Amino acid sequence: MFLNDSPGDGFVTAGVSSAPGFYTVRAGFAAASALSVAQDFAQTPVAVVACATTGCTLAPIDLSGNPVYLSLYGTGFDNAAASGVTCTVAGQNATVTYAGPQMQEPGLDQLNLLLPKSAAGAGLATVSCAFPSAHAANPVQISIR
Repeated sequence: MFLNDSPGDGFVTAGVSSAPGFYTVRAGFAAASALSVAQDFAQTPVAVVACATTGCTLAPIDLSGNPVYLSLYGTGFDNAAASGVTCTVAGQNATVTYAGPQMQEPGLDQLNLLLPKSAAGAGLATVSCAFPSAHAANPVQISIR
């Protein structure tokens, strides 16, 4: 936290300087959603995490068909531009298509990326992203079939 107490302005302004971070479910599982996008742009939801009364598990994402876009949610990257963010999935470069405010919930940020077909069969996969601020967000886990 930092304070701005400029002489003569009569105000004390508090703000928070923070590194970007992704929300997780359980121990590092990505709090995320995904969509499979067909050539005609039809979108089909893809499960990322499956939760029941006994807890949550990762749902394996199938990359053998249409392209799958993963949306990660977090905070601290509302001013990021997709062009300045780099991400890897299971060690493979992933194309970031959006980074910024989620637009429906104030304070919630969203990062969309295209899951690389080359990550197919990875099983438990780590998603790591670095932002232009030279800060890396916490890595999160997904499962890829």
